[in-house]
Parts: sequence; structure tokens; C-alpha cells
Amino acid sequence: MKNILLVLTLAFVHQAQAVVDATGMVTGCFYASDAANDGCYNVNEPYGCSCTKPEVLGSAALCVEKYKDQLATNDNSDAQLQEAWSNVLHMICFDSDHVDAGNYQAVLKQAQEEQWPMDVTEQLAEEASLAAVAFWKNQHTSKMFAWGIMIYFAALVAVSAFVRAVFFVNSRLGRALVYSPYLNKPRGYVSMPPTIGSKRAIPWNIGPFTLGSVLQRGQTIILLGYLVLIIVSYTTAYPLNSDNMRLPTNSAQWTKYLGDRAGIIAVMHLPLVVLFSGRNNILSWATSWSFDFLNVLHRWTARGMWVSAVIHAGVFTHLNRENYPDYQKMPFFMYALSAVSILSAVLFFSMYSLRHAFYEFFSYTHFVLVLVFLVMVHQHVKELRFTNWVYVAVGFWAFDRLMRVLRILWAGVWLTGKFTIDNGAVKVTLRSNRPLNLKPGSYVFLHVPRAGLFQSHPFSVCEAKPNNTFTLVIKPMKGMTNRLEQYVRRRGELFQDLRVWIDGTYGHTAPVEDYDNVLVIAGGVGVTGLYGYLETLKLFTSPTGELVQSSQRRKNVQFIWAVHSHKNITWANIEPLLNHGIEVQIYVTNVAENSNINEKQALARATGIPEDIIHYSGRPDLDSTISSWVQAPGSAAILTCGPPAMNDACRNIVARNLRTCKNTISYYEESFAW
Repeated sequence: MKNILLVLTLAFVHQAQAVVDATGMVTGCFYASDAANDGCYNVNEPYGCSCTKPEVLGSAALCVEKYKDQLATNDNSDAQLQEAWSNVLHMICFDSDHVDAGNYQAVLKQAQEEQWPMDVTEQLAEEASLAAVAFWKNQHTSKMFAWGIMIYFAALVAVSAFVRAVFFVNSRLGRALVYSPYLNKPRGYVSMPPTIGSKRAIPWNIGPFTLGSVLQRGQTIILLGYLVLIIVSYTTAYPLNSDNMRLPTNSAQWTKYLGDRAGIIAVMHLPLVVLFSGRNNILSWATSWSFDFLNVLHRWTARGMWVSAVIHAGVFTHLNRENYPDYQKMPFFMYALSAVSILSAVLFFSMYSLRHAFYEFFSYTHFVLVLVFLVMVHQHVKELRFTNWVYVAVGFWAFDRLMRVLRILWAGVWLTGKFTIDNGAVKVTLRSNRPLNLKPGSYVFLHVPRAGLFQSHPFSVCEAKPNNTFTLVIKPMKGMTNRLEQYVRRRGELFQDLRVWIDGTYGHTAPVEDYDNVLVIAGGVGVTGLYGYLETLKLFTSPTGELVQSSQRRKNVQFIWAVHSHKNITWANIEPLLNHGIEVQIYVTNVAENSNINEKQALARATGIPEDIIHYSGRPDLDSTISSWVQAPGSAAILTCGPPAMNDACRNIVARNLRTCKNTISYYEESFAW
């Protein structure tokens, strides 16, 4: 692994080698000048007096001038020496307050004019340079390891982007590449099932504490690769040397270099963490990675950054334990302490149980704390020349926010939505000022200022209609959706007009039209995420459909919908699906078969749904249905969107069948994980 990282970063190493050598030499002369002046500079104290005393600075400049040909192996031009001198003042001294201290030629000229003594012998300079080179080598190696982590994720993006491009050019070829029957067993055993047990969407609990959801095995494998890189980064390639005059023991060297490496890796994590968190980023567009998977990467890289920051802070707190009270007075240290504390608070409030129990509190605190954290990190690293990583992270964040605003402006500022209570849900009819490119699987973030000015939630587009009109069906939970339902109920009107903002659309569309058999399984309000696909599939099922009459083969489509109450059936328009040859089976799970017959008949008349397709007892037999479906001749796609238990059951059944099935089988799951 280490050799791979070295090869991948060879270009960076070659380009920077001259600067590294010159910087090591300048650092060595600082070390030697310090030693020749009774050890004024303390290895663990950032603001050593060696960095501010004119005679020590001058002695270091004279050392560089005298020994530059012996100690440095590459270009020693004035430009290289000036860059090296500036690097040292920032990295070792955290900049200097002395006049012209940052100008190597000015310091050298002053030292020569005032004839300051230069008591640095060639042997001392060589010994000090060895220690300096080790310091800079660890800095450079640490950056390479951090780059290796970014290259790892970039490779994942490249592979996914290639597959995405193949699907874009020819979806059938993409299906053959990804969902080939030859890959059924690996998918059934390795990528699809939960890492342990049978729960993926259902959160795991230990007593009263909810730990969160288990990842799919494929996701776990990706994160294990990341974990291996982190472990390798912290356990290998330390430039330990028994002749190091600054850190005489291997233990002292390893401790100091570990702290430096952890800090570098932590700050270089920032762009990754922010990039994975954005709604609008090139990763989602290029790879079709789901909102759920990007959230997984965001959380785990944030945890990796936190571990690195804690190691960095812990090591330097340990190294400075003897003069800790003085260290606390330094702004540099206080910014670091604040950053680590804030990051710890962010991770604490992001715990699954707290996030779901107090989502609005989590949302507000997350936003504010992250902004303060970025400011603290910037102040901590600004003298170390690592601020570029903060700027990149802020750039990703600003781009995401700008795109959200532009999406809202595109849809129209202060649109009016028609809200109505529809049998346990809030139905919203919206019309945007401009087309939103609505497709099956699309979702939007809806802002309703009346229910929460700074709150927005994602909702699947249920039905797309002409003239940029579409509908959402919102199942009230807690927070904004509950306030919204209560407000509409209190008004007591059939329709309630409310001002809204629409941020969207987002999401990716599954190519269901490429399959011979399509099984659509919805639970409750999950029908909203799948109804668009059923609207599309109507064109392939009706004997009179244009696509059926063309070269496209007529498709076998079945829709299974489980609802809690028979009144929920009004959430989606089922009659057109039946008229176009789609087989529909509806299961009402909390009504007995022998319930009020008149009520059933009234429901059938109101919805146009035959009584014989509505089952009033039990739940759908997903196991037998899916198992028989995947064994049918031709290719098959299974789409699900429902409660966690239903999604888990469908995924596990499909995974089990993949291990023995010889057909082309694709599984698509619509879900949101916060």
C-alpha cells in the first residue's frame, strides 16, 4: 500500500524535491544556530526566542550562506533559498515579528553588516540538517498519505463515473456490465446484504439506545479500504534516526512525528468531508451515488477527521504537559482546542438517536457549529500554510449553497402550493415557473416558511402533470411536517394556499424500461417514490401503447402496495394503471376481511378499483412473489420504497435469490437515511 502511494505521488515529489532539500538545510541552520546559542529554541514550544532574536536569525542566515553548497543537493538559487526561508519561518516559527525576518537576503545583509558571530561549525550544521530533513520528510510523507486517501476515493469516483457514462450512452450495455448473471453470486453474497444480520434499513438497538443502521457489505468493503489507508498512514514510514540531535530517542521522534502527521491528515480531510455532504456536487452527478451512500461517506470521513484531530491535539498536549499553562495562553493553541471541541460536539449531536429524536435542533446546531469550526481551523493553520484546504472546503460548501439558491430562483420565488389533508397525509399540488426536468425517482426539498423558515425536507415527486405541475404526498412525522399538518387542519378549508420554495430536482432514475419484467413494491407513502415509474411503464404494458407497437417488447409489470388503512388508497391514482394492463395488488394491513362491505364497495366506486384486487387481511407474501418473479423468463427489475422492514425484507429476498438465479436481475431501492 505504501509503495502504491509513493508511485501515485511521484510527480509531486519530483517537482518539490529542490524546495524540500533547501528547506531542510535552512531548518538545520535554525536548529544549529539555536544549539550554538544555548538552546534558546524549545522543540515543543512554537514561539521560541530563536525566531525573534536578531542575532539568532542572523546566525542562521550566515549558516545557510556558508554551508549551502555542502548541505543542499539541488538548486540553491536566491529564489529557492527565499522560499525555503519563508517556509521555515511559517512552519517552525509560526512567522516572526522581527522586521524583515521573512526576507532571507535582508537578514543575511544585516548580519554581514553588523558582523554578528556565527558559531555554527560544519559538523553541527550537518547534524542539525539531518534532524531538519527528518522533520520535513515526515511532513512530506504525511501529505502523501493524505493524498493517497483522496486518490482512493477519486478512484472509486472514476470507476462509478465510467459505469454511469456507459449507462448514459447505452443503458442495455450498462446493464450487461453491472447486472450480468455472472455477477449474481458476488452481488448476492458480497455487495447487497447487510454486513451482519438481516437488518439494513431497520436501526440496531442496544437496550434503549439506537446505534443506527448497518451498512451493506459492499459499502463496508469500501470503508474498510479507507480504514486500511488510515492505519497504514499512522503506523508506517516514520523517519526515525538515532543521530537526531533534536529528538534523541525513537520514542520522542515517533511521538512528535505522529502528532504532525495526524494534524496534516486531519486538515486535508476537510474537502472530502464537505464534498460528501453537499446536495449539489460533481460526485452525485458523475456517479449516480445515492443520497444515502454520500451520507455514509460524509459521516465516516468526518469520523476519520475527528480521530486524526484528537490524536494531533492529544500528542501535543502530552509533549507540552510541563509548560501547559503557558501553552494555553497562545492563540494558536486555543484555536486548535476550540476546533477539536467543536468537532467533537458536532459528532456527538450527529449520533443517530439524537439526530432522529431532535432533528431540527441537530440541523441548526450542525450548520452553526460547522461554520465556527471552519473559522477555528483556518486560524489554527494560517501560519502553517495549510489554509488552501480550508478554502477548498469552504468553496465546496459555498457552491452547494449557491446552487440551492439558483434552483429555488429557477423554480420561482414565493410559489404558491395548494395543501389539503388527504386521509392521514398532506397532499401538495405545486406549479413551478419553469420546467424542473421531473423524472421517475425525482425528489425536491420543500421549504414552507409558515411551518419553519429555515427548514426543508426531501419529498418524492408523486405525479408529474402538464404545465410544470406536480404533486407531493407528505406523511406527517415530527417537526416541520407535523406543524404543517396542524396548520392546514386548523384552517378547516378544503384547500389551503401557502407560499413555498422548491429546491430541486434531485435523484436518479432507474432504467426500468430496459427490463422484461418489472415488480414494483411500495409500502404506505412510499408509493410517491415509485408512482412515476408506473406512469412510465404504462407505455410498455398497454396493447395500444406506442412503445409496445414499436420494436419494444411488451413488459410484464406488477404493482404491490401495502397500506395501513383503506383510506390511504386515495394517495395515488390507481385506475389508469389498471386500464393500461398493469397488474395491481393492494393490501390493507389493519382491516379484517369481513369488515364493512358497504364501505369497501364505496371505496371501489370512488377510486375505480375493483374489489377483488384489494386484500383486507394479512400482508403481501414478498418471499414467494419475488422468488417467482426473478425466475420468470427474461430480465427482471425489482423496485421498492417503503418502511424499513419492507425494504430489508425485499433486499434480503433478492440477495438470496441472486445466489442461484441465472437471469439478469436488478434491484432498486428508494429510501432516505438522515
